[in-house]
Amino acid sequence: MRKVAIPLFIVVPSLIIFVLYVLETSDLKKQIKNSNKKVVDLNERLIILEEVINNSNVQPELPKEEVREKDNEEDNQENFNFPFINFVPEGIFEDIEKEQLQERLIDPFIDFYNDGENLYIAIIIEKLQGADDEDDFKYDIQTLDRYGHYGGFLYGEGDEPEWWLPDCLDGCEFTEEFEDKYPEIVDEYQD
Repeated sequence: MRKVAIPLFIVVPSLIIFVLYVLETSDLKKQIKNSNKKVVDLNERLIILEEVINNSNVQPELPKEEVREKDNEEDNQENFNFPFINFVPEGIFEDIEKEQLQERLIDPFIDFYNDGENLYIAIIIEKLQGADDEDDFKYDIQTLDRYGHYGGFLYGEGDEPEWWLPDCLDGCEFTEEFEDKYPEIVDEYQD
């Protein structure tokens, strides 16, 4: 039997290519394994979200990291004063105008819909441009409640903000506290 000598210039590159292939495929396997873990984690989170959507009364069990984050969020929310009031565009509202809107619109609106805790988490008051006529509405009011529902209405006919009046389909029922605090609104509504 005759021995064949394989030149080094063929063996060494072939060996290097083989080693690189092995290393590359092991890195690829690690990447695939990590990607699979991420997909499994995302699927678990998706299942949790689907449970929340399908049955809002059931609180899904959250991973420990998310529980800690949620606890921190709840602690932070206690420091917030809801609802957030935003005047848009910023800078064109005079202080007296903001005070009148607070007294005649924001406070009664919040008190009327308050059920022990603030129903609304954000109220945006936008001054409408070009509302110069007395018959034009001066403000577009947008609201966001704690359930994620958006609402809105037009407000402010005349020179000064009038008292906000609730819009009830079957007639409004005022609490004694509301009647005592806002007799102007109750009188205006009953007229």
